[in-house]
Amino acid sequence: MRILKKILPYSILIILIPFTGIIANNDSIFPKEIELLTPAIFMLIFAFAPLFLWKLDVNLRLILLPVLFVSVTLLLYFYNQKYVLSTGQEFLKFAAVLPLYYVIGEAISFDLIYFGTPSTNTFYLAAGSLLSNIIGGPAASLLLLKPYLRANQYRKKSIHTVIFFIIIVANASAFISPLANTHLYMAYLRGFPPENFIKIIPIWLVTVGSLLFIFYLTDVLFIWKEPQKEDPSKKLASALQSGLKNEELRQSLVLKAIQYLERPTFRINGAYNFWLFPVAFLVIILTTGNKSSIPYREFVLLILAIYSFIITPVFQNKKNIAVRLFDLFFLYYFAYFIVGIIARMFIEDYPIYISNIYQAWMITGISGFMDNVASSIIIFNPEFLSRSSLDHNSFFMDLVFSDKKFKNITAVLTGIALMGGLTYTGNYVNILIKYEAEKMGIKMPNYFNYMLYSIPVIALVSFIAVMFLSI
Repeated sequence: MRILKKILPYSILIILIPFTGIIANNDSIFPKEIELLTPAIFMLIFAFAPLFLWKLDVNLRLILLPVLFVSVTLLLYFYNQKYVLSTGQEFLKFAAVLPLYYVIGEAISFDLIYFGTPSTNTFYLAAGSLLSNIIGGPAASLLLLKPYLRANQYRKKSIHTVIFFIIIVANASAFISPLANTHLYMAYLRGFPPENFIKIIPIWLVTVGSLLFIFYLTDVLFIWKEPQKEDPSKKLASALQSGLKNEELRQSLVLKAIQYLERPTFRINGAYNFWLFPVAFLVIILTTGNKSSIPYREFVLLILAIYSFIITPVFQNKKNIAVRLFDLFFLYYFAYFIVGIIARMFIEDYPIYISNIYQAWMITGISGFMDNVASSIIIFNPEFLSRSSLDHNSFFMDLVFSDKKFKNITAVLTGIALMGGLTYTGNYVNILIKYEAEKMGIKMPNYFNYMLYSIPVIALVSFIAVMFLSI
């Protein structure tokens, strides 16, 4: 019974796939109401399925995901062969960057000893905001999370620290470089000029600065109102005072104290992987506009990830990295294909045009309920941004960047990043952060209670960002 309950979301997903294929066909015999309802149900299942994924046994995932992969691919191939082939090529270009985030990013770890006060936490999140644009939000989150959780373990209430970490480091701060997050890399592949990322820096400063200020005030409020757990340094002092009364124990404590003092408070494991990120960034920039049929960029990115995987020491747990990459490959695949075909249906029948900043910001709300790749497929549609249909793979390339349209695009890119922190399913790395926090003993809120924290913060920052863009 328990196994059936675990695999139920995926079973429903597999059952609905053929039905979705039927209604996607232009010759569908079903009423329009059913055609609209079924994709909506399908997208809800897709949005919530990742919540259950990491709770499933690895062996179940190894069976279910490939079966789902084959069924989706065959169905879409028979439905529209040309569409599947073109979308498949686009997905492979995008998928090449995933190992960069989740393999190289997890191959690096560091030990940092500090206590989580409002000042130190704010500084830590600010550093994470910068790092997320250099190595990507997912990689920065995996790298910085554990020291941050350890630093706040002695706090009685530390849920808000994790929620702000999800909002700031994993999502909102990562949008001023092609490597910052998956939707930025998608925008880059669609032709968004690299130099235009520099123009987004002012809105980045406003958005991230507002979030850090709100976090600092919130952390000050919590640390002022709540009783604190006993400071670890006081426990150590008490233990030393008791131990010094015993000769044998005193000698042991002195030796341990010497060993502890000789150990640095900041130590990086796998630091040799850092150089791979600037190399990857240069490769991405230098291959801009490459018309060759040989995917040089994708080959180099995969080689960098394989190199990192090989040289990563055994204690870094290569099996976990491989399994996580396996899961993410399939999740992003389903985002590209399933959401892509549903988006195509809706946009062809009900084209939506973005003509101002407010509309641009509102439409990015979809990023709060499914990964930003899925929402980017919908938003980066040729019918959007008040322009005529262009080639699907040159969304930005043929777009005239007037001041008005560039502000709309900036609102879209910023909104997708910020809205990704709205729920646990807004970004796949959010779920990983939630499970890591729970392993450390932090009782995280459920899906809907999380939104009670995130909605006020994101709504306030959205208002500030939109007002800034309207100037």
